[in-house]
Amino acid sequence: GNRADDFAQPALDTRVDVLIRDGQGKLASVVFREDLPQTTLEFRRILRRDDALLAEHARMRDGAPNILTNQAHVEGDRGVVRLQATIRRLRETTAPRLCCPRMLRHAMLPISLNPTRPNPLPGSCENSTGLLHTLALKEGTFVVTLVTGGNGWVPSHIIRRLARAGETVVSYDVMEPDEFLRTFLGDDAANIISKTGDVTDRARMHEVAHRHGVTSIVSAAAITPRVDRERREPTQIIDVNLGGVVNALEVARTLPDFRRFVQISSVAVFGDEPGASSRDEDSPANSTNLYGITKLAGERVALRYGDLFDMDVIAVRPSNVYGPMERFTPGYAGATELREMLRIHFEGQPIKVTTLDGNYRDWTFVEDIAEGVEAAWALQEAPAQRVFNLAAGEQYSVGEVLGLFQKYLPGLRYEVAPAGEANVIVEPQPGPLTLNDRARVGLGWVPRTSLDDGMAQYLGWIAANGPQ
Repeated sequence: GNRADDFAQPALDTRVDVLIRDGQGKLASVVFREDLPQTTLEFRRILRRDDALLAEHARMRDGAPNILTNQAHVEGDRGVVRLQATIRRLRETTAPRLCCPRMLRHAMLPISLNPTRPNPLPGSCENSTGLLHTLALKEGTFVVTLVTGGNGWVPSHIIRRLARAGETVVSYDVMEPDEFLRTFLGDDAANIISKTGDVTDRARMHEVAHRHGVTSIVSAAAITPRVDRERREPTQIIDVNLGGVVNALEVARTLPDFRRFVQISSVAVFGDEPGASSRDEDSPANSTNLYGITKLAGERVALRYGDLFDMDVIAVRPSNVYGPMERFTPGYAGATELREMLRIHFEGQPIKVTTLDGNYRDWTFVEDIAEGVEAAWALQEAPAQRVFNLAAGEQYSVGEVLGLFQKYLPGLRYEVAPAGEANVIVEPQPGPLTLNDRARVGLGWVPRTSLDDGMAQYLGWIAANGPQ
């Protein structure tokens, strides 16, 4: 439309023009309009590269890489004046409504849809839903997500994905961000607020959540213990893995604009299933270790809170995860079987396995897991089914894994050895395959990364950082 016409209409004082750039460099103009009490998003048009609208707002390209920190440019009678500090860093206060006549008239907020491509426009969104996340168009408020345990292995991928989608993310963790995390997040850290706190400290979590106007919680903090730690710290494991979930749920109940609670569970809830060839979300949960028991309890408590207090709760169960950022953290001192074998290699020894035909695992790349969590977080409506397995849907033998190790780590040696000489004992029989049909249908989630591609990324990270 003709923007000059817009300026002549006082009723449009609260409209916001939003530029969206896609992966091919195309720009679209949409209008964020608030006609109280309804908020709508109207598509404008695809913009040509020489469109006058871009030239008018070229100065916005020099802004900070976070749209929420840019100055608004208020337009009237074809003149431009700067309105200082009208859009504050929402990370410092409870989010106000975006379209308030006292704050904005005609403002342009440029947003990129592809963070991997050089882009002069500030902000970053990975896909079109990122725009909806950022501006929270339906509710008219900004989305702020708190992730407990956010500095850990899998959660670090979750906070990065949400940040890349333009979200404000509060990472609430007992561990300060380390150099691994800072390097991993890179520029995406601009959208992440790191707050130190223990999930067992409800008052601290409550204070952080309310200070930053949290509207969603991803409950990911957990201790993943081995047997020796179970013996040393059973109450601590229960306090964190179960008590931390209860605390997060209680905090969520007090948040005025709360949208969704995503509980990170685990396929560890299943435990041993002798004779089973596959399992889905309704298969029996038979775990006998504290990790699986507390994950199941946390999942069920969260779902019960949803029923009791009319909360939108979803639980996801990641399967056998692998990928970058697996390292020592307060909650994770062990290692996957993959990392254990890699440690042998980095100690200069050959990996000696009892067989290459066994130890079948549905290795699922960590970034695919994070994408599944994001899919659960981003659903527009509460799903009919609230528990979802996140798994590759395919099992791989130790022989396939070692072949990829050797492909991407020149000099790695492995061999088959008798049990008395082997340094890796391989279970000969495959366990049940974790099915992901429900996530494919209910979340629209499909694991994108092949084992080969995932191993290339994982082993590249290991080569640069060591197996920890």
